[in-house]
Amino acid sequence: MELQARIFVSDKYANCYNETSKPVTAQREENKSDSLQYFGTTRVKYIFHSDKDFPSSTKIKVQLDLVTPSVVVESLNEIETIRESKIFRDVEAFVRRHFACLEIVKETNYEKQLYYALLYTWWWLLDDWIDTCALKSDIGGMEILDIIEKFVETEGNKEEVMHCSDPLLQAIKKSYAECDAMAGETVPDYPNVKHRLIKGLKIYLQSNAWGLMSSNLAGYSFETFVQWRNLECGIFGSHETVLLLENGSPLKYMEDHVMVKTIRYIAVPLGAIRSDILGLKKEISRNEKGNTIMFKILVEKKSVDVVLQEILSLHDTIFRDYVLLRKAVFAMFRNSGQDDFKKLKHYIELLGVWDHLVSLYLTEISTRRAI
Repeated sequence: MELQARIFVSDKYANCYNETSKPVTAQREENKSDSLQYFGTTRVKYIFHSDKDFPSSTKIKVQLDLVTPSVVVESLNEIETIRESKIFRDVEAFVRRHFACLEIVKETNYEKQLYYALLYTWWWLLDDWIDTCALKSDIGGMEILDIIEKFVETEGNKEEVMHCSDPLLQAIKKSYAECDAMAGETVPDYPNVKHRLIKGLKIYLQSNAWGLMSSNLAGYSFETFVQWRNLECGIFGSHETVLLLENGSPLKYMEDHVMVKTIRYIAVPLGAIRSDILGLKKEISRNEKGNTIMFKILVEKKSVDVVLQEILSLHDTIFRDYVLLRKAVFAMFRNSGQDDFKKLKHYIELLGVWDHLVSLYLTEISTRRAI
């Protein structure tokens, strides 16, 4: 109950959320002339939320430790709804077909949870290699394809996989080996499960353009895929993985990946608040009451500056509580096992309480609109 109570007294933990930036008060003092710049850099990120009710609406460049409200607002002159773009719809459909086993998410069985986490671990391996080899080095698109395909074909055999001096790649391969060994002991019929997944990955890798086919059956280029990844990888785990890094070391244990999957669902209300901030200019230009910001401006008769202050304040509070709960759950997951699964579920429920508190805010606004 102590953890649950802390949700309601977030001011006590004002410094928990922002591990790499200056205190919020100091930031505000330095930026009095600009009411938009209240936060420094932080390792806690928003995902680009894909729910149709809260579409993201900007082309902003995602940088892992440089996502701030000021950066977001500065990008409002380039508004474009990602959800409505053709490439996003095509990519989303592809990933759902091959990786998002949504039925497994509904299961509470421990082995099923690990199986689901395993599928996403494979996707993260690809994602991490794309990031390391394509975005942070001179390795070209075809070379990264060859690297990943060889890894998949050898099923991670460390003697046969391409040698790489990059410490992050080495850590990824080590992490994969640990996950693979644990899954082999836990997931029923694991060799066949893995074989089916590898088969799907091979089809993906051997396609002309990473298996990302547009509605007219034309492929997207590797460069286009990398551009898309920069915008949308958050909904598949990359940003959530960054949240769980400690001392720069990638995750080692399968339970960490299960926890990442849980955090992904808890991030939904964060995406809603972020979309409110991003939607400010667009909604004002359309002169509609469609979201919280416009309700405050048109119905409560508040100025844009005041409304933005209120939204950012809510954003601040949610971040603090989110990180507090994330740390508690992460500590629990680190030493978890099948016998502790009920305890894990209890902590997931606590995260659900936090989610519900944010939902109450949005529900109240909707109810007032209806009245």
